[in-house]
Amino acid sequence: MASNPLNLDEVREWSGIWWLPDNPDQPLPGVLRYSPDNGLVLSLIGAFEDRIMSTPSPGLTVFHEGSRNWDVIHGAAEQQEISLLDCFPKGGKRTIGARVKSLLPA
Repeated sequence: MASNPLNLDEVREWSGIWWLPDNPDQPLPGVLRYSPDNGLVLSLIGAFEDRIMSTPSPGLTVFHEGSRNWDVIHGAAEQQEISLLDCFPKGGKRTIGARVKSLLPA
């Protein structure tokens, strides 16, 4: 991997894979974009779990209000290792159990 620092002096984007330190075996593809107006924004294909949960007893999961933040997200993009610090979800949409109309005749 290259060790050159990323220059944030103009609009740029880096395509790569991204993972959480406690889950390196489940990376997600995505694009890190930089613009002076928006700063750094990571768009993932998929999502890291951002719900705050606890398991008070086996088989019982409790979901709490708010959303999770991440101290660090690691990535590898365009032959650069990248670590993003103090990350938080912003404006993502979660779809569960979506249905798609089939293109095949019924």
